[in-house]
Amino acid sequence: MKVVSLWPASGKYKPDVADYMAVKNGRIYLSFSTGQFIAVLDAKSGKYLQTIVGAPPGPVDCVGTKSESPDHPNELIDSDFLVTALKGAAVGKLLLAHDPIWVLASDLTPLDGVERITAVTAIGDGAKHHMHDIFLGLSSPLDQVEARSALETETVSYVAGAAGGRPLRGAWQADRMGDIRGMALDATGQLWVAEGNSIPRRISVWSTDSAKGRLVHEYFAPPDPGSPVAVDPVDPTIVYAGGCEWQLDPKGQSAKCVGVVTRDTVKAARFATEKARTLLALTTLSGSDEVFERMGPGDYQKHDGPAPAAAPMKYQLSTGANGVLRLVTADGLALGTLFDHTTDQKWPALGASDDFPIPRWPPPTEVSLTETGEGRLCIAVRSDRIRIIEVKGLETIEPVGKGVIALP
Repeated sequence: MKVVSLWPASGKYKPDVADYMAVKNGRIYLSFSTGQFIAVLDAKSGKYLQTIVGAPPGPVDCVGTKSESPDHPNELIDSDFLVTALKGAAVGKLLLAHDPIWVLASDLTPLDGVERITAVTAIGDGAKHHMHDIFLGLSSPLDQVEARSALETETVSYVAGAAGGRPLRGAWQADRMGDIRGMALDATGQLWVAEGNSIPRRISVWSTDSAKGRLVHEYFAPPDPGSPVAVDPVDPTIVYAGGCEWQLDPKGQSAKCVGVVTRDTVKAARFATEKARTLLALTTLSGSDEVFERMGPGDYQKHDGPAPAAAPMKYQLSTGANGVLRLVTADGLALGTLFDHTTDQKWPALGASDDFPIPRWPPPTEVSLTETGEGRLCIAVRSDRIRIIEVKGLETIEPVGKGVIALP
């Protein structure tokens, strides 16, 4: 269903996209900030049910509840508690009779500071924690999530995230959030927060069983497929991709972000070593070169002077149009196939000792090779995701462990 189809042909204001949406209790709530109204639709049929007009609404959410009937004080009726951000600076609350829809009560509570409300969610009856609370995602200078009582909205009962938000660059601070865009509570009471910061893109999960949220987990989206990948030759578990440094866990077959190096668009990247220092050379989209010295996990500082020249490579990668990736020597001698997305080959077919299937990935768009010493190679393969393969024993193409780690 197209949003523009909701409006009469004679209407003057016919937006083709809603600013925010909530789907709860058989209803769809579409928030239109410019039009200053919320449209209520039936979730099954898409039928337009009601228009709620007022101050410019923003993020919106709704929970089902029971309320006293205006006509029969001792009778409870099905109701919807609707919460929205008005002009981003006040919490708007509406109690709506569910069927038919009409406004039973309304209220608003302005915020005290300069921060704005960028996301809302609410908990209704029977919640495990914070029953009848409203969760607000707040912009800078706070960059936090607060919970407030639906009845006493001035009082903060819960906070998640360290105040001040996350720095744009530097070592990763997982307990801080940036650019909160959306929130939801799962069946266990955990709070899921979607952050709009694109370097890196993250969804964080927070506990709500106390007054202070504890970070339970963080999920990262893969780096931009167009981002170059660089593997540290001294420690091949350290990888640069998508503007960030990632720490690989070969046993867990996972990776985590440990810092943001740059927010510029980069078209080439490589690590180099110089006098026991690890340097990262980046080429931006404009063609300018930048060199950073790695001071510690996720901590990079601008380095004066050019990066050392790249060492000559003993090995090369050969890719075919059908997605076959082969390892060859610098003079063209084929050593073996690393993966072929068109077949179900096994590593033992290439002489390896580990029964590891060669993944049927999409054809790689780019690959890079890093020689890490001791007869080992680290290969970064970029197709639908970025994957790191570590190979040892070049005569047998034996993977280390299971050999493949997807980023992130």
